[in-house]
Amino acid sequence: YPSITNPCQNQILSGGTSLITENVYRYYSKKSDTVIQQQRENVADILPVVTVRNNISTVSFAMYLVGEYPEFQNSSLNHLYVPASGGHAARMDQAISMFKGEPVNVGGIDYVFTELPKFTLIYCDDLDAVGHNEASHYGYEVSPTEEGRRANIQSLLKEMDEKLGELIRVTKARGIYDQLTFFLTTDHGMTPFSGLSKLRLLEHDLNTFNSKYVLERVQPGKKPKTLTSVVGVTANLNMYMTFKNGITDTELDQLKEYLLTLDYVYEVYTREELRNNYLFMRDVDMLVVPKEGMHFVDTGPIAYISPRGQHDTTVDSSNHVVGLIWGKGIKKNTVFDGEAYNYDFGITMAAALGVDLPKANGIVLDVFERKEE
Repeated sequence: YPSITNPCQNQILSGGTSLITENVYRYYSKKSDTVIQQQRENVADILPVVTVRNNISTVSFAMYLVGEYPEFQNSSLNHLYVPASGGHAARMDQAISMFKGEPVNVGGIDYVFTELPKFTLIYCDDLDAVGHNEASHYGYEVSPTEEGRRANIQSLLKEMDEKLGELIRVTKARGIYDQLTFFLTTDHGMTPFSGLSKLRLLEHDLNTFNSKYVLERVQPGKKPKTLTSVVGVTANLNMYMTFKNGITDTELDQLKEYLLTLDYVYEVYTREELRNNYLFMRDVDMLVVPKEGMHFVDTGPIAYISPRGQHDTTVDSSNHVVGLIWGKGIKKNTVFDGEAYNYDFGITMAAALGVDLPKANGIVLDVFERKEE
């Protein structure tokens, strides 16, 4: 929670949930009576900063979060941030140049690595940008259909896979592949949605359950209206709700039972359940998740939303993501079938590098080879 880029990227690199990063993307503050929009805030350390502090050479290709930290302000071969200069192909080409021993140009300065960094990050956002299907990105036009949106993603994924294959072939040609450990994952998936918004239905159904419940979806930087008693915060799918006048646990349980009878509701979480899932709570009382394909976009009651993708939801298409770890020191031909989260990658990478993320609440995954006694 939440399944949105900035919070998720911070969670991966800090090895834990929003409980340690305190970034939940967007929330309502009772104290200021305003919806607050967060950006890249993170009160926990991120792994590439920890590695630099421990004198471990670190290079980030387009992983934008590192650019916020002073450790990466004065570039050198030991701590280099390479800003994005295009889509995945351009970013991977820069990394491939580094692995070939060719110059990597940053701000007009060429950096040539005679010795490869111990930690290299490569961030590519192509699938996210194209998957949203709200604007043209990286050579892909907006599709008017869900089938077209999926076809764009599949085509792009093939392109990205081929580029990763090129990088791997380069490392093999240079004889360094067997000395590398690879971690490949993503921050979230993508859930399709379209059609009429269920926001007005949710407003109506809450008020039907209790006439004192007046829901308003409040936009970032705005305050709820005077008559509003339930403040809704969403990025179109998950609806986080705060009851301005308070609500008991028993009342939340009763409301949850009712909401789950509605045909557009997939899941409902009370504040206790959210707390048990390690969400940094702010003033949230309840989370309502619409079924796949449905949404809480703030439109008129008859405004039809064309096919899009979004990921601020708990449904499988946004939460079941790929995770691959292979290379030096990693078990061979093994499928990890236990419960794992993408933020577990952060603390597992830290273990591979021999450093600690002291605030992490993820687990080190059982992926490492064990030396026989």
